Amino acid sequence: MANTVHFETLGCRLNQDETEGAARCFADAGFTISMENLSSSSAVQADAVLGVINTCTVTGKAEQKARRIIRLMLEKLPQAVILVTGCYAELDAAEISSIDTERICVLPGTRKFLLASLAREMSGGSLCVGKGCFSRDALAAFLRQVHFVPRDAAAPVRPAVLSTSGRTAGGKAVGGKNASSFAPATDVRTADASLPPAVEASAQTAPARTDAAALQAFTLYTPSFERHSRASVKIQDGCNNACSFCRIHLARGKSVSLPVAEVLRRVQELERRGVQELVFTGVNLSQYSGLSEDGGRASFSQLLDVLLAETDSIRFRVSSFYPQHITEELCSRLASPRVQPSFHLSVQSGSDRILALMRRPYCAADVLHAVELLRRAKSSPFISCDIIAGFPGESESDFAATRELCRAAAFAWIHAFPYSPRPATPAYSMKPQIPERVKGERVRWLTETAVQGKLHYIASFVGKTLPAVAERSRSQRVGGELHTVHAVTDNFLHVECRTSAPVEPGSAVSVRIEAALEDSVRAGREIDCLAVLV
Repeated sequence: MANTVHFETLGCRLNQDETEGAARCFADAGFTISMENLSSSSAVQADAVLGVINTCTVTGKAEQKARRIIRLMLEKLPQAVILVTGCYAELDAAEISSIDTERICVLPGTRKFLLASLAREMSGGSLCVGKGCFSRDALAAFLRQVHFVPRDAAAPVRPAVLSTSGRTAGGKAVGGKNASSFAPATDVRTADASLPPAVEASAQTAPARTDAAALQAFTLYTPSFERHSRASVKIQDGCNNACSFCRIHLARGKSVSLPVAEVLRRVQELERRGVQELVFTGVNLSQYSGLSEDGGRASFSQLLDVLLAETDSIRFRVSSFYPQHITEELCSRLASPRVQPSFHLSVQSGSDRILALMRRPYCAADVLHAVELLRRAKSSPFISCDIIAGFPGESESDFAATRELCRAAAFAWIHAFPYSPRPATPAYSMKPQIPERVKGERVRWLTETAVQGKLHYIASFVGKTLPAVAERSRSQRVGGELHTVHAVTDNFLHVECRTSAPVEPGSAVSVRIEAALEDSVRAGREIDCLAVLV
């Protein structure tokens, strides 16, 4: 393989979606794509000319993992420039660059759309020095034009402005005929009277984005996927909230939405390609407000109306929603048989006091009401949630309220996380911080509750036949004369089946649930039950 571009992705489904889009840009430009995750036992890829890692900043562990993978890429891709992008790159470029000042280039997450023009420049633009060849020095110089130091709490710094002429604000040339333009975003400082003085100093709001920047956020799109059998469409980015523990709104900016007509065009293209199911992705789907044909703004409910009316059979899956936005109006659309019966709620705590400190715009009663509405709209839906354990000031009675909420809601799964202090957020300075030992105990309770919830949910479907989508070939293995097929049911059970014939990844199948795989569920592995193809 010559001129390979290797991709690594950390974090959410949205990051995965964007990486798939970037990989498609490089594949279309003639590069060989590598997307198998590197490990210490991976072979050296001497032909790799570029390594791209799309990072996450949700927790300190996510950033630590990113640094480990960057070092691994430096080792396993010895001839490649390592390009680091994503949310971590947006906020902590200097820390990332210090790992290797010669080979690492940082592309801020809000500028990752430049990967599309970079692919063109490397294949035939100003970086190309011959057929199938390009200058690595020119590549590094091109990338370093968007390399910047992280924003400081006292004096935020933004990247240099690239203009359509391909020059920075200081007049230095970058790129060439395909150089993209973008405008700087302004950091707006706020002082919240409800927060103690120590917290005010670190409070920031998300940078706003121009209309042009809003459209750029959706540049990395692909109708075909390297690593996922279920397609996804990014319809929203950024967040207008400023939750006290979260840096994502700082990294991705204010909420922007893909216009309804473009969402429809992309969905119809996927349906023409035979895609059975797609996942809507975004930072906060609750804030979708796409431009409609009449010049107004469409809500997520209104978008679903259009998609259900203008497509034939493709099915839709909703990745995540805030509880207070689960309304009767929305659920009337979710009740459609073409909307999959699996939903994820962004919950974080069952204590109203802690939710207020988190700056979450709902209370525990809203969560229970959302669960009730979803169960009215769908028969036995898979409902999961996120919970943060050990938020600053979380008392035993606060966590008892979270336990009670989890019992009352009977979630099919709980994604439990210990609170991770994030710099430049109000919660970073809140007191008292909860000891790691206590966080660990609370996470263990949540995890056991999650395991029991999933086992109970699977047991309720044993013997029942469910529609499913077969997963990609990486999840198909040959054992003796039988093939092992992995598939995802409409209600988000990940099943393993044996069959005498291979199944095309992405195809629709029917499976009968046989039993839960308890050891797999407890280990947090993807496959959670056994089934047979019917």
